[in-house]
Amino acid sequence: MNFDIGLIGVKQRPSLSMAFNTLMENKNQLLTIQTASKYFSYLNKLDGLNQTFIQKISNIPFIPLSGLSFYYYY
Repeated sequence: MNFDIGLIGVKQRPSLSMAFNTLMENKNQLLTIQTASKYFSYLNKLDGLNQTFIQKISNIPFIPLSGLSFYYYY
């Protein structure tokens, strides 16, 4: 299944940082157990993964689930 990032208001082929920031701004509406793998699979294909980005996101809870937070690491 292909994912269209345009559906959440991001231009086609955004930078990894831009797409991630947009996803985090809308995480409570977008990220669920069912959808998270699709979003992160898409993010994994974008340019911009580097040590600075990894440090930036290393302490951000990604998936809200009944009061628990899970983390996604590259």
